[in-house]
Amino acid sequence: MPRCDLASGLDNTPGQSAFRDILKHPRLVSLEDLDLQKTLSCDDTIMGIIGESLPMLRSLNVSETDITGVGLKQVVKRGELKRLIVNDCRRLGDDAVAWARARGVQVEHKTTSSFGSGGKKVRY
Repeated sequence: MPRCDLASGLDNTPGQSAFRDILKHPRLVSLEDLDLQKTLSCDDTIMGIIGESLPMLRSLNVSETDITGVGLKQVVKRGELKRLIVNDCRRLGDDAVAWARARGVQVEHKTTSSFGSGGKKVRY
């Protein structure tokens, strides 16, 4: 399966457990492109599952989610990620974006609202 768009589509689930089950499904192991934009359930825990369960992932959109540098690192370190879209991730620091770029990942990172660019500081 080359592409999966779950943007805003999992927010009516009973919780993260359903989201985890979907991401761990064996048929998704060959997934290359995943869109989770505006998915309220997407956080660092989910990013860890993505890093572990989707080894062929090349492109990931997690814009407007609650990921931090911790979650970003889990995906970048474990996979073959080439493109990452993290627009308006209010908990993601600029240091994590710079770290991913230094590892060859093309990162789209824009902040369009007034919430600033703070985030959890992570030692890499």
